[in-house]
Amino acid sequence: MKKPKDRITLAEKELRLYQIYQMVLNGFPRYKIIVYGKNTWNACERTIDGYISDVADMMKSWNIKNHEYNLNLMNSRIEDLINRCYIDNDKKTMVQLLKLQSDVLGLNEQRLQIEGNLNHNISVIKLNGPIEDGTAN
Repeated sequence: MKKPKDRITLAEKELRLYQIYQMVLNGFPRYKIIVYGKNTWNACERTIDGYISDVADMMKSWNIKNHEYNLNLMNSRIEDLINRCYIDNDKKTMVQLLKLQSDVLGLNEQRLQIEGNLNHNISVIKLNGPIEDGTAN
């Protein structure tokens, strides 16, 4: 009968996740990470796969946060340039910046999507008589 393995602490798990994160950033393939985990931590393949999955989820959430931050930063810079062009009365550059801002914010995609939704056929409802009190006869 096998002896149950000791559980690790949360700090040890975070340290392992950080080490795997560094390995992923350095381009190590999955099998090398698993060999490293087996030799260093005496962990099974399933546990190490769980660590790799946790690191991937962390990286995705960081990318989403960074993307939103960079988008807001870019939008504020474009707004600043638009204000400078307005002060200098540079209308041509201002129009180009407004187009860039709408592309960055995805306004053109939303506009195309809305126009696409409006192209559906609308059926006409015919009433049998005049509407006097808000109801049809």
